[in-house]
Amino acid sequence: MTEEIDYIARYEEFFRSYKTEEGDTPYNDAIARISLDKLISVPIDFNHLLTFDPELAIASKKNPQRAIEAASTAILRILRVVDPDYYDIVKEQKVHGRFKEVPDRVSVRFIRAEHIGQLIMVDALVTRVSDVKPLLIEGVFQCRECLEPITVPQTNQFILPTSCMNEACRSKGPFDLIPERSQFVDWQKIRLQEKPEELPPGALPRALDCILREDLVDIARPGDPCRVVGILRSTQDTTARTRRKAPTFSVFLDTNYVAVSEREADRVEIDPKEEEAIRELAKDPLVHRKLVNSIAPSIYGLTDIKEAVCLLLFGGVSKLLADGVKIRGDSNILLVGDPGTAKSIHGSEKIYVGYQQKNRTHWITKSIGSFVDELIADFPDDILESNHTEVLSLPDSKSIFTQAMDPFSLKIKKSRIYEVSRHQTSKLVRIKTRSGRTVLATPDHSFTTISNGHLKVVTANELHTGVYLPIA
Repeated sequence: MTEEIDYIARYEEFFRSYKTEEGDTPYNDAIARISLDKLISVPIDFNHLLTFDPELAIASKKNPQRAIEAASTAILRILRVVDPDYYDIVKEQKVHGRFKEVPDRVSVRFIRAEHIGQLIMVDALVTRVSDVKPLLIEGVFQCRECLEPITVPQTNQFILPTSCMNEACRSKGPFDLIPERSQFVDWQKIRLQEKPEELPPGALPRALDCILREDLVDIARPGDPCRVVGILRSTQDTTARTRRKAPTFSVFLDTNYVAVSEREADRVEIDPKEEEAIRELAKDPLVHRKLVNSIAPSIYGLTDIKEAVCLLLFGGVSKLLADGVKIRGDSNILLVGDPGTAKSIHGSEKIYVGYQQKNRTHWITKSIGSFVDELIADFPDDILESNHTEVLSLPDSKSIFTQAMDPFSLKIKKSRIYEVSRHQTSKLVRIKTRSGRTVLATPDHSFTTISNGHLKVVTANELHTGVYLPIA
């Protein structure tokens, strides 16, 4: 039987005794300076621990929660000796050991069941950041019968006292929370998404939610490439309609460390043949039009927007004025549009909806209003709200299709639904065709018609008598 190791004592020895090749003691020095910057955490390089005490490093990998708690306790023990005054301030709040490097770097796409409970490191892009909220970690409640205060430690759920602690009362409730006497910490949720360069061809990016607490909040912003270390946790799913517990689980990262990575500039190497082709292309007087048409060729029209994107990609030529002032050549382009209004029809309108069942697609007709309402009810935590508009990006596991017209072949094709939205509007346009078909849409809704033998995209406001519309 393997002898149980003393995690706290071994971590204390590591912090006190670890030395770099130059003879520095980075952890002992960091703990001694912690009060100067009012910090509550000490970063730990896992590779240092592996070099100094391999047995402790291996044990910490097997039991990361215990290792993190032991490292935090060891830091407090040292702090009590080197800085007693600051120790008295933070002893209730704790000082955290945070692992900034671990051997297991896992891509968001390849997170599996075997990683649950393990300490992993994820490199990805931040796409969403929630507001910072107070998280209750120790609640003080008051009995309404005898006014006795009762302290209840909290977990992932809000826990009320089961009975009053006063021997003369023993009431079963009700109890009132006293926020002023309870203990809270900062809490925030961020969403990580695969980096574009790591995506397999034709695949949608996958995401992972991360929970941040205390000094980790507000480090990352949307768009930042981040390195996040934490313990992978799981929560049981519930069915959308009955709210019963399902046999499947969702995962999230209980974050121990987060740092914003520096963006690495891509180095482009051009061989002689490519250089010759570029120089030949530069002689073409229509090269500008070719470049514009090469942007999102599957999207018909929107030439102005494509040209703006093209100019933004290339930028301009910087200028140095006579007085020494430098004008940068970067283009500044702002694309503005109302969210969720470009393709909006009334909730009563019928659409074709296809559900993937094994190797076939089962098609039904359904009102778009009830269809969107059901999806938003199924994924309430994934909704983004802006200007009275609710937007839901469907997860990879939800394969739902509709029927759309191919702008090149003019044939109807099966098209996957990636996002739905709903919003309120005070104005609708009623469109009636010669066959008696009626459609309700917002004034900005896009319709495809034919003009002089070519496809043309127009809004509902621009329609007039005699225009042909492809309506099923």
